[in-house]
Amino acid sequence: MNKLILVSFLAVATLCLCQADDSAPSNSANDSPSSEAFVSRRVSAQVVKRHKRNYNRFYNARAAPTPDPLEPLREVCELNPDCDELADHIGFQEAYRRFYGPV
Repeated sequence: MNKLILVSFLAVATLCLCQADDSAPSNSANDSPSSEAFVSRRVSAQVVKRHKRNYNRFYNARAAPTPDPLEPLREVCELNPDCDELADHIGFQEAYRRFYGPV
């Protein structure tokens, strides 16, 4: 069954590729079909610089994560085994409120 699906898929792909080659217009008489896959060194250098510039801009623009204001309270609750166990069941803020008062 898998071989049949694979053979039919390859046949359809071959037909599509053959029809695409027949219908593709030629830009000029001097262009050879093999030169369409290659670009000049100048164009490739521009693409690499553009990607590198965007890559650096992405990492420079990223802000540092803000600290969690409840982290010290969470650590206090984790040190108390009863509070930590209750936090697993009803959530950290509610467990802290029950053991230590309002947050």
